[in-house]
Amino acid sequence: MSIEDRLLAVLEDPERRANAFRWLWIVSMAFVFFGYGYIAWVLLF
Repeated sequence: MSIEDRLLAVLEDPERRANAFRWLWIVSMAFVFFGYGYIAWVLLF
C-alpha cells in the first residue's frame, strides 16, 4: 500500500478527513505561535 493510497483512503472518509485536517491545523498553529513567540523573545530580551 503506497502513501498515495493511504492518503486517498483518509480523504474518502469524512470523519478521518476532518481529523487529519484538524491535526494539520493544530501543527500549523503551533508553528505560528512558536514563531511569533521567538520573534517577541528576540525583540524584547
